[in-house]
Amino acid sequence: DFTINLLAVDPRIYSQTETTSTVYIPTSTGGFGFPLTFPLSFGTARVGGSITCNNLGNFESLPLVKMYGNLVSPEIKNVTDDNKYIKVNMTIVSGDYIEIDFSEHTIMLNGTASRYLYLDSGSEFWKLKPGINNITFKDSGGDITGYCTITYKSAWI
Repeated sequence: DFTINLLAVDPRIYSQTETTSTVYIPTSTGGFGFPLTFPLSFGTARVGGSITCNNLGNFESLPLVKMYGNLVSPEIKNVTDDNKYIKVNMTIVSGDYIEIDFSEHTIMLNGTASRYLYLDSGSEFWKLKPGINNITFKDSGGDITGYCTITYKSAWI
């Protein structure tokens, strides 16, 4: 008699369909323009900055996030996963991107050079919970040309 123990590195069964969602830096619209026209519009509306990702499975999924410059200290948060966030304390210039692999816990500049040392101390690698996940994206620079993509597959166990 003998026993063989097997360990599955990733126990998830993934959907064959990969979903990619894009979220932009939040901007404001509204206010007054001149010359004034009637009826007047009051207030300011936020556009961008949040998105929903739907994990159709019954188990958590680990996304791949790419943040494209111009960005200063970008942050992506999963409100659904206890407000956990990843913030990278560096500037990403136009033409460059940061790739965050949530399954490997890596942060790479342009997919080749590690930038893990710029990870904010309060950051946690979050998961896409089963169902609808509310994701927010922002940076500290105010340049609205930066954006982020989130790529994931629904997962089951």
